[in-house]
Amino acid sequence: MENFSAALCKGVSAPRLGAYSARGVAPGFADLYSHYLWNIALCESLYPVLQTLEIVLRNNIHDALADQFGTPAWYEPTAGVLYAPELQKVDEAKQVLTRGGKPVTPGRVVAELSFGFWTVGLLRGAYEVSIWRRVIQAVFPRIPSDMKTRNTVSRLLNDIRNLRNSVFHHDPIWHMTNLNNKHGRILKMIHYMNPSMRDFVTIADNFPAVYRRGPSHHIDLINNKICELGLYSTIPR
Repeated sequence: MENFSAALCKGVSAPRLGAYSARGVAPGFADLYSHYLWNIALCESLYPVLQTLEIVLRNNIHDALADQFGTPAWYEPTAGVLYAPELQKVDEAKQVLTRGGKPVTPGRVVAELSFGFWTVGLLRGAYEVSIWRRVIQAVFPRIPSDMKTRNTVSRLLNDIRNLRNSVFHHDPIWHMTNLNNKHGRILKMIHYMNPSMRDFVTIADNFPAVYRRGPSHHIDLINNKICELGLYSTIPR
């Protein structure tokens, strides 16, 4: 058992496990690794809503800008829509497509651009007049009127972006006291853009169940694996 525990610690790394202890998890094997597995499960369970939000957001913005400026290639310098930082990101996306032997079409360019391009780049104040006063209704047709501002949308989406980055970088998220509320806000943002997609993604959304189960659910799973390996009859607490 000692070798097994040491191997896990080496695989995860002591500093990463230390982040759990620093947030109040007891240093015992059961508490530490049940929280670690729960965090994996939470991150996995958030993937459907985060993926859906990103796809719907970029498609809604793309469609709105294509309509507003009369071209699906609204991101080109000749369209006069984007400033230098965003034009650079577009150029980088095109280069990635070219290196991969893929055609540089509007749909592929839009899909290649990062979540940060949409939530940080296009939602910055420089585009207040030229973009958002023209298309915010088209991008977020169901958003309440008191929230229908670039500043509000930017704040909400960047909070989601921070959570997304934590999930995709495998950081601890289990300790967030408002994690359940963050999940709910993601669903609301999807609803503001496309209610049907919000209803559809709930088919694959098991975050509520994973969140309710908590870390204790994973203690039994760990115990079963250790018994299966013949290492211990019950895991040390």
